[in-house]
Amino acid sequence: MGDVGRNRVFARFIETNFPKRRFPSVCCVADGKMELALALAQRGYHVTVVEPRMRKTPAFGNGKWQSRLVIRREVFSGDSDVPESVVIGMHPDEATSEIVLAAKRLSKPFAVVPCCFKGRYSADARGDSKRWLAILRGLYGSSTMTTQLNMTGKNLVLFSSR
Repeated sequence: MGDVGRNRVFARFIETNFPKRRFPSVCCVADGKMELALALAQRGYHVTVVEPRMRKTPAFGNGKWQSRLVIRREVFSGDSDVPESVVIGMHPDEATSEIVLAAKRLSKPFAVVPCCFKGRYSADARGDSKRWLAILRGLYGSSTMTTQLNMTGKNLVLFSSR
């Protein structure tokens, strides 16, 4: 299991690299527990969670953050509509390459922390993390960057803020 604080770490990364004055809305893919979405909503972002199977609905307390959260119960694909400013995913499994493909198609910035080899193009990686990142980078183009997040487990984020 990965770092229990990984969603807060990734939310800080998003806040630093995609400031809400330029990127006020976020499409958060495959966030079944809505932990990342809630962390971003608390930071002032408007967040749409795209997830076919919600595993947990967070306790919103007094509803303070609820007005910043939207849930779309559907499978995300490279052809999905993304009206939000940026598309992201923390360990999104099958949706990893789909996030990159949608961002490329729509000329949107993105950030994804791949965790496993699932979904489209994953078989080409043959279980090699470096190869998987190279495949994902190739789907978007040369403006992609990588950095390591300060957390345990899969912690390399692939992103483009163009």
